Amino acid sequence: MDSIRGMRDGRIKVLVALGGNLVHAMSDTTAAEAAVRKTRLSVQISTKLNRSHAVVGEQAMILPTIGRTEIDRQAGGEQFVTVEDTVCAVHRSAGRLEPISDKVLSEVAIVCRMAATVLGDKVPVDWRSFEANYDSVREHISHVVPGFEDFNKKARSRDGFVLPHGPGTSGSFPPPPGKRCSLSTTLRPSMSRRGACCSRRCAPTISSTRPPTA
Repeated sequence: MDSIRGMRDGRIKVLVALGGNLVHAMSDTTAAEAAVRKTRLSVQISTKLNRSHAVVGEQAMILPTIGRTEIDRQAGGEQFVTVEDTVCAVHRSAGRLEPISDKVLSEVAIVCRMAATVLGDKVPVDWRSFEANYDSVREHISHVVPGFEDFNKKARSRDGFVLPHGPGTSGSFPPPPGKRCSLSTTLRPSMSRRGACCSRRCAPTISSTRPPTA
């Protein structure tokens, strides 16, 4: 949201989107489109076209990148990435098709080269090692993100692994740090003569006149 506001207010003049469909991913598509159109330059780096490619700034570029179906060859050999699904399951993903061109860069390579160019020596990060071998990226992640310990080993397991998440693994709903979560619910069932619930705060009720079936 801050990025959309920044483009809307003129504080952000260049948009570089790596994958995704930013415009339609926003709940307020109209506001997102208006914000993007205020940029001086909009760049979309993608594997396929979507609606966001038609919403541009004063100038626009559409650049390709290696897809997950293509073989990703770097200085350290063939690489793989990991993906996470909606139930927090993480597994590896490696392409099997030859890239459309040896000039097309992977998403990781693009991010690393942009970071090296923009940040330079301002941060003590070896971007070249990240690009050459994605294991180095995962190794760093394993030290800072809970649930990703031994990331490289887990990523190579046959079935991948599932990240810990309170509601699913322990039935807990941990609040943000320094915050307390308190829930209070009042159930007041009130049924009419027809068996329909006439209270908005009653417990869910299922009624049926049909006989049970096997």
